[in-house]
Order: sequence, then C-alpha cells, then structure tokens
Amino acid sequence: LSSATAAPGAMSARTICLSVCANHLLFGGRYLAADAVISALTDTADLASQSAQAVGMYHQLRAIRATASGDPCGFRDSLETALTFFEQAGDRRSACMTRQNLGFAFTELGDYEGAERALRSAFTVAERMGLQEVAAYTLQNLGRVLAYRGVFEEGRRIQKQAIKAFQKQEQPRGMGLSQAYLAELELLQGDLSAAEPEARAAVESLVGVPPLRARALAVLARIVLARGQAEEALGP
Repeated sequence: LSSATAAPGAMSARTICLSVCANHLLFGGRYLAADAVISALTDTADLASQSAQAVGMYHQLRAIRATASGDPCGFRDSLETALTFFEQAGDRRSACMTRQNLGFAFTELGDYEGAERALRSAFTVAERMGLQEVAAYTLQNLGRVLAYRGVFEEGRRIQKQAIKAFQKQEQPRGMGLSQAYLAELELLQGDLSAAEPEARAAVESLVGVPPLRARALAVLARIVLARGQAEEALGP
C-alpha cells in the first residue's frame, strides 16, 4: 500500500470533495471539524499540481472560514484568489457566485464603488446564465450598496425586485433579509413610516432563521427609537 500512487486528477478530486464537505461544516457551525479538514488540506495538498477548479474551491473554502472568523480582509483576499482560478478553469457559474460574494465583502469593508462594480457584473452574468438565485442575492446586495451610497430611488426599486424574486422562489430567508435591508434604506432616508412595516415584515419572514432575525429586530429597534419610543425599542 505504501508504494501506491494516486491516479491522475485524484488529488484535485480530493481537494474539491473535502472543500465542499468543510463548507457544509462551516455553514452548520461545526468550526472545529471544519478546521480539521482545512488543516488536512493545507498540510497535504500540493496545490501547484492540481486543477484550477480545485485550487479555486480551496480558496473559496478559506474565504468562508475567514468570514466565520470575523476577518473581512481575509474573506475578500481569498475570494479574489478563488475568482482568478475559477476564471482560469472556465467555471463561469462559480466565478459569478464569487463576484457576488466579493460585492458583499467590499460592502463590509466600506468600498461601495468596488462593491457596486462587482455586483453589477455578477448580475449581468447571472441573468445571462439563468442563475435566478444568484441574481436575487446579487440584487439584494446591490440594493444595500446603493442605499449606503445615498442612491435611494434605485436602491429601493432593486431591493423590491429582490423581494419579489425571493417570493417567487419561496425563499423566506432571502426575502426577510431584503426586507430588513429595505427598512434600513428607508431609515437612512428618514422615512420612518415606510421603514417600520418593512422591518416588521422582515422579523416575521425570518422567524425560522434566528441569526438573521436578530438583524431585523435590531433594525426595528432603531426605527422605534427614532420615533422616540425608547421603552418599546428595548423590548420585553
């Protein structure tokens, strides 16, 4: 057994498989188990000899681990590396999704111009390829970016477009987050009457997604506080 050699492409397949597994572990909050997989990949994978697709998947995994660790710069840097390799591999779907995630990363870092460029590019490709879920999330993030840039009318229109798309796809998670972002947009523009119903709708939509519901509740609290209702903003 010690003299056995891997078949051509076996290491690339191993990296892709383990990267997908570790991603699911991260999404499930099983960080120690995910770290063990990442460590195994880092210690044994000779990335230079593997396919561009495999290397892209590895760096995508590193990006997701970075964001789970609260490292937005690491998230951005790993995504940019992953994008390079996905483009080399001709994987347009993964490249499109990575651009969408890069838009989110740029937003978190306050680079709104960079975020808008990445998101508009991702949306164009998603529409052309029929990637409806990716397109909806891209619109969601683009509407948020435009709100931060003070482009309220277009941002509102795009966020409402995202909400309709998530409704059609029967995705309460995406819909609720878009409703929360729309509430933030209205709050930024100072329209509390428009902001409050969106925030309350977001809280209802996200009842089954506690981490995101917390964001919706925070937005609602800010709106209620802006109305001068401090006691209600504090909650029960």
